[in-house]
Parts: sequence; C-alpha cells; structure tokens
Amino acid sequence: MRSQACVFENGNNRCIYVLQFRTTDKRTSQQLWLPIQFQRISDTTEVTQAELNQAFPNVNFPDRANIVLKLTNKGLRVTANTYQGTQQIGVIRALLRSGSADKRSKIAADKKVRTWDKFKLMVGRLPPDRYIFRGQPVCNRLRTSFHRTSRRDLNQFLSIDIPQLHAIVTSKTNHYFDLRDNIQNAAFWNLLQHHGYPTPLIAPNGLKISSSYILSLT
Repeated sequence: MRSQACVFENGNNRCIYVLQFRTTDKRTSQQLWLPIQFQRISDTTEVTQAELNQAFPNVNFPDRANIVLKLTNKGLRVTANTYQGTQQIGVIRALLRSGSADKRSKIAADKKVRTWDKFKLMVGRLPPDRYIFRGQPVCNRLRTSFHRTSRRDLNQFLSIDIPQLHAIVTSKTNHYFDLRDNIQNAAFWNLLQHHGYPTPLIAPNGLKISSSYILSLT
C-alpha cells in the first residue's frame, strides 16, 4: 500500500514535512525508517537542505524518521521519531481517525424549500459568508468531484495529472496558461473542472461572488 504523510508546522508557512512509503503487507502494526523530504506549500516543489539552512540558520532539521504505525479500533496510531544523522530531534504522536466524508450529511434538508424563491429567502436569513451551498440530488456531505474518485492523491494530481493535462490542453487552445502564476493556474483548474475533469475545487452557490472557487482540503 502506497501512502504519503504530510506534517504542517505552526509558524512555518514555507514548507511541509513529507514522508512517502509503501507497506509490503497488511499487518496492523508497521515500523519503517524513512527519509524526510521538504516541499513548498505553494507548489509542492522540493526545498533543499541548503535553502532550509539559509532561511533558518539556527534550526536543525531532521533528515529521516522512524515511523511506527498501529491500527486500532479507535483509528491509526502514529509515532514518528525524527533524526538528524544519529541525533534524535523530536517525536510526533497522533491518532488518525477514519473520515466521515462518505457518510450522509448530518444537516437535514428543509422539505418546504422547493422553489428558487424560497431558497433565496432561506439563504438571505443566514449569516453572510458562513455557508456554502452546492446543488446535488443526494444528501451527502460536501465533497469535490476529485475526492469522490478512487485516485484522490493530491501529490499525483499536482506532479503528474496537471503537467500532462497542461501539455494536451494548451496545444488545443489559443491561450497559454502559465502555471507559475497562481491566477492562471487557478483558471486552468477551473477550465478542467468546467469540462468535467475531477479537480479539488468546489464551485459554491449562494455567495456574493458567483465565480469564486474554494480549494477543498478535506
């Protein structure tokens, strides 16, 4: 089973800690020694050790970790001991619980709201900018088309899907999307979603800015 673990550090808006690993079997207990990679939050490109030392000259960053995974009834218990060479830097412990995105929504639909006018009246009474509405025929939780697929790997989406799609799409359009520009990158994703390709974008209804898009992180 191939997996990727990411750790976001408080106060560090430049990079994340990334561990990639593959288990050889389905045992409920696993122990792995893994190299630690650092990636930029903005575009998931790798941050080198030299760049880290320049940005944080007095900080020791780990280069590997000993990961212990144990599947229990409450969830997946994770213990990560981080090292720089042979020196232990720190330890991280977490309990990862199974998500509820596949379950039915806890919010009950108002069966009296059957027309567009009644819907607008209901929405107008709610606090502004707190709710997102998305039309769908079933009472499922709010999820993107990307997260409903079996291949919901953001790392592969960014490193494989987007470059391949960019090469194909730009050969058929008059406009060249510069993916290094955040606005053009978002426009390219928007174009993909508009034509039915699963993306981690949600197009919300009921907001003041009808063309706004939200990146779903769940």
